[in-house]
Amino acid sequence: KYEKSKSNLSLCNLSYVDRLPDNICIKDGKVVRFTPKRNPIDPNNLDDSDDRDEQMDKIEKYIDDIDFSDIESKKDSIQSRLNSIKTEDDKYDMYVRLSDLTREYNNIKSVKKLFMENKDKIAGVIIEPIAGNMGLVAPKENFLNELRDLCSENDSLLIFDEVMTGFRVSKGGAQELYNIMPDITTLGKIIGGGLPAGAYGGKSQIMDFVAPDGPVYQAGTLSGNPLAMSAGLSVLEQLNDNLYRRLERISSKIENGINDNIKKLGFNANIARVGSMMTLFFTEKNYVRNFKDANQCDTNLYAKYFNHMLKMGIYLPPSQYECLFLSNKIGDTDIKKIIESNYKALKKIK
Repeated sequence: KYEKSKSNLSLCNLSYVDRLPDNICIKDGKVVRFTPKRNPIDPNNLDDSDDRDEQMDKIEKYIDDIDFSDIESKKDSIQSRLNSIKTEDDKYDMYVRLSDLTREYNNIKSVKKLFMENKDKIAGVIIEPIAGNMGLVAPKENFLNELRDLCSENDSLLIFDEVMTGFRVSKGGAQELYNIMPDITTLGKIIGGGLPAGAYGGKSQIMDFVAPDGPVYQAGTLSGNPLAMSAGLSVLEQLNDNLYRRLERISSKIENGINDNIKKLGFNANIARVGSMMTLFFTEKNYVRNFKDANQCDTNLYAKYFNHMLKMGIYLPPSQYECLFLSNKIGDTDIKKIIESNYKALKKIK
């Protein structure tokens, strides 16, 4: 995958359908998401008399020769040339992904602009409704609502990645917390009680495309694994309002205690929290709203803080970009120790 940091653009190479990952489905040369495993041809040199291996050799040579430094200006011509690769449908098809469209979290204007520039070309928007992969970054007020409206207006799917937030911030995840209904939801190990498992689901008009009701085939070695499903079910059966109220009490006490320590020491830091998800950012900003803000935080200082906390018996995420998850098993003695250790660690690194 070749990425340009300024344009957030990546170009992925060609592959035959039978070499694509199982989770990729593309038709008629439409651009789609694809992580390349090999490099591609000059389609103009393709000949119907070429056998499959000969055509693949040409494809690999073509992509090897592409100059990725100026891909923005070349992508249209590349797409046109790739579109010229035609073979019989019953043999195989070729597909290519020329660009990933990414925009800043919490910046609805940039997303609207993207939709305007790519009218009728955006199939869907994938987002963590509460970002957890750059530390905890909460959505601004109405950001998710506007994103939902924008996707509906453009007939695009809104896909919530609730691998972190699912069953954690509420029994119904972030979509229940913010009262936003996505078209598709993805979930992770939580539904397996921590064992290997994953799930996706959505509206019936979408899910009806999945086999056996539809043409999209999905399978995996661990799909429906009895052990993981039994463990997951046992966890889900314990989720209730009392548990979430207890989690909120634990999380708010820790947040308030750390905030008090920050104020007492006059530290340039702030703590972000939604439910039992939390991150301490070392920054002069009052809030971290996106990845750019998170990148400007003092991660070296966080590393020192992590090591001091570890020496006192508090094992935090080793990176600022990883979110802290709190458990309902944390007691008042634990809360007191966390807050006191936080004060000592902050004082040592100040």
